[in-house]
Amino acid sequence: MRKDNCKMALQRNVIINDTYQIRQVLASSELAIVYAGRDRNTGAKVAIKEFFPQRLAERQADKRGVFCSSRGYGGQYQELLAAFLLEGELLSKLDHPHIVSYLDHFEANDTGYLVMEYCTGITLTEYLNEHNHALDAAFITETLLPLVDTLDYIHKQGILHRDVKPSNIMVMEDGTPKLLDFGSATRWPMQSGEKQVIFTSAGYSPLEFYSEKSSQGPMSDIYSLAALLHYWTCGQPLWT
Repeated sequence: MRKDNCKMALQRNVIINDTYQIRQVLASSELAIVYAGRDRNTGAKVAIKEFFPQRLAERQADKRGVFCSSRGYGGQYQELLAAFLLEGELLSKLDHPHIVSYLDHFEANDTGYLVMEYCTGITLTEYLNEHNHALDAAFITETLLPLVDTLDYIHKQGILHRDVKPSNIMVMEDGTPKLLDFGSATRWPMQSGEKQVIFTSAGYSPLEFYSEKSSQGPMSDIYSLAALLHYWTCGQPLWT
């Protein structure tokens, strides 16, 4: 996600679901805006992800509500919203020290929200750039191997992440990883004939992620992990 201010973002101090106070924009992507926020009941700092597909959506006059402004794309908008809400449902089933912790998800303002723990650290992309992609034993033991175990855990829960890449991994202050962004995740094994919304990341997604009817499984995530290793050792994705 880009670390910029989205012009259509919620304003500072807006309250959503009578519980969460928006503080500032952390990042935005084509499909969502991520905010730093505060739980008014506990005072805890949280991360709030709002469904806002920038090519399809606009903010209502009240500067809170969201609507599909692209005529003829209402069906696609609802399909993407359903995928967004599925992210909250899947994340709520996971409890692992190297996965961002789920707190809440709900629909409000005619869109969807996902509330997660606020992670302090830097993305793996930033970490590798800072360390000049050095081949470091500590990185392997403290960051890489825990990530392998994390994917194994997810797969045993019947979930595919489908977007393993450096920008979706936070390296915490102690060097341990946190896997973020389950926006592309899906249940596994898939039902026969089941269609999947296509989400891809150039250089990290295997070929099957480019088809809504393809056979996908744990090896699809392993491919992305191998592509991540290529980026670590070579300093660039497999392809762009």
